[in-house]
Amino acid sequence: MKRVKNRTHSVVVALAVLALIAVSCGDDGDTGSTDLDLEPVRVGFDSQEEELFSIIEARRAAEAAVAYINAELGGVDGHPLELEVCTSGDGPEGAVACAQQFANDDSIHVMMTSSFSSNEAAEVTVAAGLPLLALANLPDDWQRDTEWIFDPGFLGIAQGPVDYAADSLGAESIAIICLDDPFFLEACDAAMIFAQEAGMEVQAPTPAGFEQADFVGVVTASGAADVDVVFTVIDGSQCAPIADAFTALSVTTTVLTVDTCALEDSVSTGALDGWLVFGASALPADPSGASAEILEGQRIIDTYGSDEAELYGLAGWGMASTLAVHEALADVGYDNLSREAVNQALSRSDISLGWYADISCPGPDPFPGACVSSLVVLEVDGTSMRQEGVTPVDFSAFEPLL
Repeated sequence: MKRVKNRTHSVVVALAVLALIAVSCGDDGDTGSTDLDLEPVRVGFDSQEEELFSIIEARRAAEAAVAYINAELGGVDGHPLELEVCTSGDGPEGAVACAQQFANDDSIHVMMTSSFSSNEAAEVTVAAGLPLLALANLPDDWQRDTEWIFDPGFLGIAQGPVDYAADSLGAESIAIICLDDPFFLEACDAAMIFAQEAGMEVQAPTPAGFEQADFVGVVTASGAADVDVVFTVIDGSQCAPIADAFTALSVTTTVLTVDTCALEDSVSTGALDGWLVFGASALPADPSGASAEILEGQRIIDTYGSDEAELYGLAGWGMASTLAVHEALADVGYDNLSREAVNQALSRSDISLGWYADISCPGPDPFPGACVSSLVVLEVDGTSMRQEGVTPVDFSAFEPLL
């Protein structure tokens, strides 16, 4: 967690951020609740929360952000923001169906998706000119001029930690443990390439089965005891059991992981103590030492979220993306809303929230949609997390993967 050296300065920064967002809500900068008698401004949200991989925390955080926007920022020119939710599973069929639903609805000017199948959904949204905010699973996602990625994506959360291990930790060797799933294996294969490019010794990723109960064999097979760092790209349900396997084997190698392990159920066990977690959001940081900006993000979830809303996992992405969508909609203005206008507004997004990686569009050539180019580094401290810093994502490293 980022230590507060000057709390007064942090509070001023946080207030300035909120003031900038408030100004974007109307020409006079007025904030306040929306007029429920006015037509709502509807945003489509494909929420992956069926089958094996549920990312329900993203939708819950987005709902909290919408309630905050309507209560404190005045919606869009006084019109309430409304989230139209379509749920899907971790396969492409549901994502495509949700994309088709929103593409065919003229009242939907922008779509968000937490689905792993954003690439397939984009085949529908691009043809319809519908702006799409997604999680980047493939390089294609970053290369479309109507798809905007406010997340490092699977490749980003593979490349950033590898460079951090080499540059900040001085690691010369790395082992990789990977969920035995195509999405995760693709990221792990890329991590192996990144590690080789960084001059590190690396073995092929060791798969960890989703249904496994005992991971001692996986940790042993990975060679974790004989390397400088271990990189785990796994599902949240596997994090604590794999950490327990490290303990059982007395393996004390530094472990790097991604925000799929930044789940309350995993961190609260205490088993992940000392692990470094890489993602775009600092929201799960322990509030006892958090910056004013992080505390403001936590306040929004706590005040406007449902009882089930949380700060962990991809909640930060859900809230940051919703705030960015609101800024684009407010930039265009209610009377000028169109898919083309919203897409143009998203293409010039420039947002610094203080609890999330900075958002700036367009991204570097040839990835115009790559609007987040850094990762927040959190360290698990007992049963909580503290922010350790930020590390960049090097998009030029992806070009050999195209």
